[in-house]
Amino acid sequence: MRKFSLIWSVAAIAVAGVLSTSCVRSDNGITRNAPEVVSDDLLDDSYQLVLTSNVASTFTLGTESKTGTEVSFSTTSNPVTVTVKADGYIEQTFEVTFSDENRTFSLPVELMKPSTNQVDQAAAKGATVANDAANQTATDTKAAIEVPADVTVSGNTTDDFSVTVINKAPEPVQVEELEVNKEESAPIASLVCTPDGATFDKPVTLSAVIEGGEGLEYEVPNAKAGTMKVEGNKVSFQVDHFSVWDILVKATLTAVSEGEETIYETSRRVSNGETTISITYPVYAGFESDATGILADWLTKNFGATKTKIEKTGTVTVENEGSVSIKIKQKFYDFTFKSGDVQFKARVYGEVTSEVNGQVSTAGHSGGSGR
Repeated sequence: MRKFSLIWSVAAIAVAGVLSTSCVRSDNGITRNAPEVVSDDLLDDSYQLVLTSNVASTFTLGTESKTGTEVSFSTTSNPVTVTVKADGYIEQTFEVTFSDENRTFSLPVELMKPSTNQVDQAAAKGATVANDAANQTATDTKAAIEVPADVTVSGNTTDDFSVTVINKAPEPVQVEELEVNKEESAPIASLVCTPDGATFDKPVTLSAVIEGGEGLEYEVPNAKAGTMKVEGNKVSFQVDHFSVWDILVKATLTAVSEGEETIYETSRRVSNGETTISITYPVYAGFESDATGILADWLTKNFGATKTKIEKTGTVTVENEGSVSIKIKQKFYDFTFKSGDVQFKARVYGEVTSEVNGQVSTAGHSGGSGR
């Protein structure tokens, strides 16, 4: 059972005004109590993960697999590892960590086909190998490998040279752990390079021209020290082996404020005895922002999809006659980030709480039945 708030009040309508107590006494001396909660299952203890893909895919979480372009998993495990694959596309595996603030995530996964521009090792020496036009269009990124003419390749001496840009699936951060003046990062272009496992006696230069990437702050973990350069929207760096190379955008959280909004409310009449009330209500996952392009992608990598409504169901069982009002609220954070010269903002949705009010009215009552 998740966090909830119980507020029990009684409104007695009379000439003198409203009486707020936990019970009322009718004119025949019978005491009537406000509706009280017997059990509360409005909020689900499990975690929910909604996954979408640009192509029909097989999504696997633990021992459960589902196929399609949109699937949903409910789990009690935390964290979870997800694998997404489709024939002819580069497979993605990623980890999702839930928290009380974020029990529901909606995450888009974009799979890419390997670049068709494959160059054998002899021809690649002294040349530049780029990703194919389809991959450039799909990712808004032109990537390239510059291979020294006199390089010696070890580790994998048979496979062709190629580079494919992929957009890694989001691995959302814990919103409650973000701190002002602390840096956050996310991969906005990842270069899958072949021959996989190859090592070089002379450094190979990788580069990516990223549409809309001007003015941002970048980092490439594990690139050769001092070799990363940023010229406008072009990021280049040197490596001595091949694997998947992540180009990260770094941003500093400069301001944060918190708020709460009501996402659902209803009122129901209940009779004597026990009554179970069932409701369907929306929960919002992800973020809202005016950011576009690479900045929207950065937000998606950190917080999941843009604001997504996910339907939930729940029940609350009460006893005693009267009326019951139910209110579902959701917390949000307003974040301001700065990367390089660029500032951007986002509202990120968080924890969901429930509030129940019980009320009983004496209006129209005379002695006898209590109804």
